[in-house]
Amino acid sequence: MLRARILEGHYAPGEFIRQDDIANQLGVSRVPVREALHYLEADGLVTLVKYRGAVVPTLSIVELTEIRELRQLIESYLMRYAIENITPGQLLEVNAISTKCRRVRSATPEWVELNVQFHLRLYETADRPVALQLLRRLLLRTNCYLRVQPERSPPDKKRSDEEHQQLLELVEARDTDGALALLKMHISSHSERMKESLTCREPSAG
Repeated sequence: MLRARILEGHYAPGEFIRQDDIANQLGVSRVPVREALHYLEADGLVTLVKYRGAVVPTLSIVELTEIRELRQLIESYLMRYAIENITPGQLLEVNAISTKCRRVRSATPEWVELNVQFHLRLYETADRPVALQLLRRLLLRTNCYLRVQPERSPPDKKRSDEEHQQLLELVEARDTDGALALLKMHISSHSERMKESLTCREPSAG
């Protein structure tokens, strides 16, 4: 529940989450709340500050750039093995997720979650669990940027959905070079759109 509230934007970047408040809201002791916050810190969704509690990390273009670079490295690594290992049945499963993405009308929280499922299910076929876990954390952090994008600058959902479908076609064709080139472009363009939205949110000087 706490993870969902963070990802859905109930807590603003820089806002503190008090263990006592959460425990009272949920009607539980502080122990499970403290344990949950440690798990959330491991996923990069909060930062624990001694004597103060947990704070939702602020958003920055510097972090967004680092996430983009790491995603390109890790996803390229996973893509190579996914293309080698993926079976027709697994390809159908990933394609079903892609179809659900296209059926969602706009870039809603449902679509954001499906976007994560698409990438993780595709790369599960690579059979590289350590890299997949690292990517999962990056995608969770990326969601924090997606969820605060202002309505005036929404993600280009249609373009993203089309690129997912093109990636699947290249994977099915075992076209490693083509898939890696499109993947790098997909991550870069996605990052740039989020960067533009983040810039729009920042208060102007003066």
